[in-house]
Amino acid sequence: MDIKGLIDPVVPKPINRLRVCWCLVEQLAGTLAGIMGARAYSLTILLSLSSCALVLLVGAAFFALNWYSARVNLEKSLGLLATTRMAQMERDIRYAVTGIEHQAAYAARGYLDGSLVIDTQEELDAYGFGMTSATSYLQRLSIVAFGGRVFEISQDEDATAHKTEAAAVRTRSFYTWESREYSQALKILQQGETPFWQGPDLSLPPERRFIRYYYPINSGAKPGHLLIFWLSIGRMSALMQDLSTPDMLVFLLDKNNQLMAAGLPEHSKASGGEDPLLLHLHEVLQKGERDAHYSQMLDAPYSADVVNYNDRDFILILGGVQSYVKDLHVKVAWTVPLDQLSEGRESLIRTGLTALALLLLALVAAAVVAIRLSAPVRRAALAVTRVGELDIREVRPLDRSSIQEMNQLTHAFNRMLGGLKAFSRYVPVALVTRLLRENRVAAASEERVLAVMFTDIVGFTSLSEQMNAQETALFINEHLELIGAEVSKRNGTIDKFIGDALMAFWGAPEAMQRPAVPAADAALAIRAKIKADNTARLTQGLKPVRVRIGLHVGPLVVGDIGTSERINYTVIGDTVNTAARLESMGKELLGDAEVCILISGELRDMIGARYQCTRLGHFPLKGKSGETLIYSLDSKRSKSKS
Repeated sequence: MDIKGLIDPVVPKPINRLRVCWCLVEQLAGTLAGIMGARAYSLTILLSLSSCALVLLVGAAFFALNWYSARVNLEKSLGLLATTRMAQMERDIRYAVTGIEHQAAYAARGYLDGSLVIDTQEELDAYGFGMTSATSYLQRLSIVAFGGRVFEISQDEDATAHKTEAAAVRTRSFYTWESREYSQALKILQQGETPFWQGPDLSLPPERRFIRYYYPINSGAKPGHLLIFWLSIGRMSALMQDLSTPDMLVFLLDKNNQLMAAGLPEHSKASGGEDPLLLHLHEVLQKGERDAHYSQMLDAPYSADVVNYNDRDFILILGGVQSYVKDLHVKVAWTVPLDQLSEGRESLIRTGLTALALLLLALVAAAVVAIRLSAPVRRAALAVTRVGELDIREVRPLDRSSIQEMNQLTHAFNRMLGGLKAFSRYVPVALVTRLLRENRVAAASEERVLAVMFTDIVGFTSLSEQMNAQETALFINEHLELIGAEVSKRNGTIDKFIGDALMAFWGAPEAMQRPAVPAADAALAIRAKIKADNTARLTQGLKPVRVRIGLHVGPLVVGDIGTSERINYTVIGDTVNTAARLESMGKELLGDAEVCILISGELRDMIGARYQCTRLGHFPLKGKSGETLIYSLDSKRSKSKS
C-alpha cells in the first residue's frame, strides 16, 4: 500500500493521520479475514486476541486519564498565574495610592509645625515642583484656605511647550467661588472630616476625570486648610501602561465595572477616536454574566470573559473589589492572549484524538473477534432452543465454523439432530411436547373422564388384495396422515395405529371440561376430508374409501403403562371397549354410509343441542351386558340455529 499517496497536503495533518490509520486497519482486517477463512483456529487464540484488545482499551483509558490530568494542570496553572499577577498589579496600584496619602500626611505635619510656609509665589512654585515631581501620577495639588483662598499647583499636560522642567508646573491663586470644582471644599473643611478618597465623575469627559484625595488640616491655633490631591485618569492610564506588556493589557475599573484607566499602547492613543478595544470591553463588562468555561479555572473572587482586539481574542481576567480608603473602590483587570492558551489546548486535543483513534482501533478489533465468536454460538443457541421445544422439523444442521471448538460442537449437534429426527418418526412428538408443557413426564397414572375415538376402513381387506405391499403401505400412510391431522388440530392424542385403524382420546394430558366436543368436531372434520379425498380418487379412477367412526365418553385410567424399558402413554378401561364396539356397530346400523359416525348417549348429552344427531335406539354391544343408546352424528348446527 502506497502511504504517501494517501496524504493530501490540503487536508490538516490529524486528518491525514487518521486516513492512513484507517487504511491500515482495513488492510489488516482483510488479511485476517482471508487467513481465518482458509482454516480453523483455536478458540484460545481468539480469546487471546480479545484480551489484547482489552489491554489496548485499558491503555487508551489510561492515556485519556493522563490527557484529562494535563488539562486540569493547565487550568490550575492559569489560575495560579492570574492570582499571582493580579496581586502584583494590585500592590503597584496600592503603592501609588498610598504614596499620595503619605505626601498629604507629610504636608499636614509641615504646616502644623511651621516648617511648611507658602507665603510667596517662589515658595509655592518650589513646593509644587517638588510634590508633582515626586509623584508622576499627581497632576494637581490644591491648598484651600479657610477664607476660600485657593492655591493650585498643576503639571502642564502640554509639557512640550516649555523649555525647562520648571515650565511644566503652573501655579495660580483664586477663590473657591470662582471655580465649580471647589464648590464643596469649604463645606468639607468646616465639617472637619477625616481624609477620604473620591472616585472620578464618569459623566465628565475623560480629560476632566480625576481621582481626588481630600485631607483636611484643622488646628485650634491656626485657621484650617484643605489639601486636595488630584490624580489624573490619564496619568493612571500611564500607570496601567507601565504595568502592561505587548501580550498583557492592564485596566482599572470602578466597583460597577466602569472603565477608569486603560494601559493601551501608544499607537492606539495616537490613532484618534474611541479605541475598538474599549468599546468592546465596555460591552463585555456591562453584560453582567461572565464566561463560565474560563471563570471556573480561577478561584474567587476572580472571573473571566473573552474580548477581541485587533482581530485577536483575549481572555479578560477581573479581580475583586479593592477598598483603599473611604469611597475609593476599584478593580484591576488584565488580558492574556487566547492563542497562548490554545497552543496547550490544541496539544491536549491532539492527544485526545490520538487516544480516540487507538480506542477505535481497539473497538474494531474487539468487534471483529466478537462477531466471529458470537455468530456460530448464536446459531447453535437458537437451534438448541428449538430442539428443546421439540420443534425439530424445521431445524437445519449447523454450518462449519472457523473455530475448532465450534466445529466439534457443530458435528455433535448435527449428529444429535439427525438422531432426533429419526426418533421422532416413532415417538408422538406432539404428545411429548404436551406432556412437557403439563409437567407430566413420568407422572403416575390417574383416572379422568375422557372421550375416545376409533376409526376403521370398511372393506380394507378387499381393497388391499388389489394392491401390492408398497402400494398398501402408501395407501395406509396417506389415510392415517389425513385423519391424524384432524385429530391433532383439535388437541386430540393419538394413542396408536392398529393396521388401518386409529385410536385417539381427548382430555389428557391437557385436562378438558367437555372432551366430547373436540372429539365430535374431529369426527365431522374427518368425514369432510374423506369425502373430498373420495372425490379426488374417483377422478383418478380409484374406488372410494368408506370409514366407520365410534365415539364414547367416560372414566378411564390414563398415564404411563408398560415396562421400565418401554412405556406408552395410553388409556385403559371399559370406555375404550365401548368406543371400539360402537365403531363395529356401524357395519350393522349404517353399512352403506360413506362415513359412519356412531356416538353413545353419554357423549350425545355432553356435546349438547349444537350438534345434529339422529337417535338410532338401544342396542346390545358385544362383551357388555344390557343395551346402549346409540346416535349417529350428522352435523354441527350453526350458532343462529342453536
